[in-house]
Amino acid sequence: MKALTLLVLCAGIAHPQTAIPERTLGAPTVVGVESFRNIAAVRELSDGRLIVVERAPVSAMMRSMMAGVVARMGRGRSGRGGPTLDSMAAPQPTRAARVLMLDAKLATATPVALQGAGSGELSQPEGLVAGLKDTTLLIDVGRGDIPVIDPAGRIVASRAIPTAPLALLAPGGIAVDGSGRLLYQPFVQQQRNTSAGVEIVTPDTAPIMAFDFKTGGTIPVAQVHVEERSSTMESDSTRPGSMRMRMKTFPFPTIDDWVVMRDGTLAIIRGADLHIDWIAPNGKRQSSPPIPYAKVAVTDSDKVKFRSRMDAVSGLTDSMPMMPRNLSMTQITPDSFPAFKPPFILRGAKAAPDGTIWLPASYISPASTDGYYVVGRDGRIREHIHLMKGQRLVGFGNGVVYVAVNQGPQDNRVARVPLR
Repeated sequence: MKALTLLVLCAGIAHPQTAIPERTLGAPTVVGVESFRNIAAVRELSDGRLIVVERAPVSAMMRSMMAGVVARMGRGRSGRGGPTLDSMAAPQPTRAARVLMLDAKLATATPVALQGAGSGELSQPEGLVAGLKDTTLLIDVGRGDIPVIDPAGRIVASRAIPTAPLALLAPGGIAVDGSGRLLYQPFVQQQRNTSAGVEIVTPDTAPIMAFDFKTGGTIPVAQVHVEERSSTMESDSTRPGSMRMRMKTFPFPTIDDWVVMRDGTLAIIRGADLHIDWIAPNGKRQSSPPIPYAKVAVTDSDKVKFRSRMDAVSGLTDSMPMMPRNLSMTQITPDSFPAFKPPFILRGAKAAPDGTIWLPASYISPASTDGYYVVGRDGRIREHIHLMKGQRLVGFGNGVVYVAVNQGPQDNRVARVPLR
């Protein structure tokens, strides 16, 4: 086991943090026999059986758009070990989405549901949410309900979904709290008329809502920071009868991340300073101190790259076949840039069964390209955990983690790795 001393740059002053234990998890004890193309989620049941969700391939239209983005931006590799733009834009196999139940030895697989048009079939499954007594909620963004999987691996019922627009399009941010309510973060937009047309704004805050399955009622339980955007639709004076959409993206936005712990506590990781707000099922709130992290300044080079990407996105509209000919789109150059980059721009925190939160290492140390920092309820970092090369964390179990092991093109296996 190694120890890592983290230097935190705050206002130009480096502050040493207490040495953080650092280790790499060992090899899997079990590797599943079933081959998957793209594993979206797993859930371990109390007897060790495992439910696995496999995503469907990206549609041909979306692949074409992604290929255009890659070509125009001149880049296509994320360097993070997840799906990259070039891999997503490449030709995909015809394998459809699946939900399977693997036995405790990961040796046999039984279908729970397959993609199709029937009432019990899938559209685009993305997540699994733990219910009571080994029941599981299946988050499928193409359906108008939430299927319920019983402990035997059968879809036996369905639940109503919130009426908020795009409520289930963020499966990583959907959970059931200690009261059995569904927590989700709706997509919020505001619209107002201007002298030249209409402005549509995505504000920089959004609520986390609690949806009661029994009554159908919703109430807000917290507010989080999200990426702010705005677009204006107006007549194009240079082309009679045409419209122009002007889109504004705010560079390096500060957003929040959130997870729900096994006991139903909502934990919000604040992007402003990495402190965590803990909201218990009974509504009691407390906050842990900010987690030290390495601040990175926004450089002139970062500004040039950001503006170049905006130009590439604007130019992409020329090759989009579904774009109306009487509509043009342009990106507005940002008015200003923040002094520092936020600790994260995408949500990636994971709640572990032991009450800790696993934060991607890049949250704390931008130079770290893999692994997770394990944070306790007191807000202190307990250790820095790495996975073996070729592994991707997909879920937790009783004293284990589940990883996707890449064994070849379009061949990923679920493996069980002991935590100790």
